[in-house]
Amino acid sequence: MGLNVQRLAVTSLSGHEREETRGFTRHTFERMDERVRPPAVPGDRYTWAPSVWCVLVKTEQRVVSHAGILYRVVQVGERRLAVGGIGSVMTLPDWRWARVCASGPEESPGLRGSLAVAPFALAICPRDQAAFYRHLGWEVSDAPITCEQPGGRVTLAHEVAVVLPCQGDALWPSGAIDLCGVPW
Repeated sequence: MGLNVQRLAVTSLSGHEREETRGFTRHTFERMDERVRPPAVPGDRYTWAPSVWCVLVKTEQRVVSHAGILYRVVQVGERRLAVGGIGSVMTLPDWRWARVCASGPEESPGLRGSLAVAPFALAICPRDQAAFYRHLGWEVSDAPITCEQPGGRVTLAHEVAVVLPCQGDALWPSGAIDLCGVPW
């Protein structure tokens, strides 16, 4: 069983890849099949930005893991920063043991290469999942996160930001985080 990591523009996904991914990603694609859809989390009540790029981990042409990527300039305290936003990170339960999937597609070479143009990768995750990212070497920021929603600006109440430097020893600044749009 060989695993294949692919980095693709979302618009370049085949119909088959789109259909397979739709079943287990939470925010990039609409909810579909209840038997593989992840359980509801507080973040499900928000409107999320679609990914522009994605990293797929496949075996025998079956998608088993996914991470979405978009690029944006955010405001952190008084600084504006370009970030590679990571979202829709999912791995099918039966594949979480696989070496390339065990740490998630966010740690794959395909994703790392995609993020080299931004000084930081930034993901938004439920507060109770922050320890998983910390274990992988991501920095957890407890700073308040604000974003746009259809009804106006909101503060994400149950989520934290997790940050990974992508360019050398870049240091994440302190201060409140404004996503300057909808979250991803």
